[in-house]
Amino acid sequence: MKIIESPREGMQNLHFTIPTVKKLSYIQQILKVGFDTVEVGSIVSPKLIPQMADTMEILKQIDFSGIRSNRMVLVVNKKGAELISEVKDLCQKTGKQLVIYISMAFGNPYGDPWSTEILAESISVLKKIGVRVIPLSNVAIEIDDDLIRKIFSTLIPEFPSTEFGLHLHTTNKNWKENVIAAYEKGCRRFDSVMNGFGGCPMTGKEMLGNLKTENLVAFAGEYRLSVNLDRNALTKTLELVSPTFMEPVSFSNHSSNIQ
Repeated sequence: MKIIESPREGMQNLHFTIPTVKKLSYIQQILKVGFDTVEVGSIVSPKLIPQMADTMEILKQIDFSGIRSNRMVLVVNKKGAELISEVKDLCQKTGKQLVIYISMAFGNPYGDPWSTEILAESISVLKKIGVRVIPLSNVAIEIDDDLIRKIFSTLIPEFPSTEFGLHLHTTNKNWKENVIAAYEKGCRRFDSVMNGFGGCPMTGKEMLGNLKTENLVAFAGEYRLSVNLDRNALTKTLELVSPTFMEPVSFSNHSSNIQ
């Protein structure tokens, strides 16, 4: 199972800006944990998301030596889908992997048309231009395990060469049922954020939090799924996120070769 940790998602909607030196120290600590991928920041207008204004500076200063995690940066452009082919070509030339998120994969809160058929058509277009990694998200709406099963049981058999993921926005009331539903239907890529912080500040809707990394790690331990994390580094990271460390977190040491 792949865990994609996103400090970017956790920081982007804060009501204050974390000093670059402190942000750099935190991201450097996260990279020690051994997540499959760490999303370190985003390239977006500093007027819209001032918390991410120092992403390029962060990238220049991070020490990547001895780090096995992949690094990811969110790129936002007003032309959106028109530039996907161009971005894909750039990624191929520079040896980078293009990951396209579908933010309203489970419904549209703004009243625009949505259906599993529309979703499948969109993925078919992305597949034709060479996109191979497509995480699905539920911006601004709560979803349940039945809908998650329906979506993944439809898409994974139809697009077997595509790596689908789940970027779950949740109040954490039913996080486990939702994760189980996705996993049972073949999803092996999950996004999460330490302590579940964050959400999308540009939706115009009341924000949901994110799937807690500590919950996802506990799930992996309970079901004996291999995530190969440095548990000491993970504990230190959680202490940085929450200085008071309000609730102690215990993790199972079980692991297996289930992927």
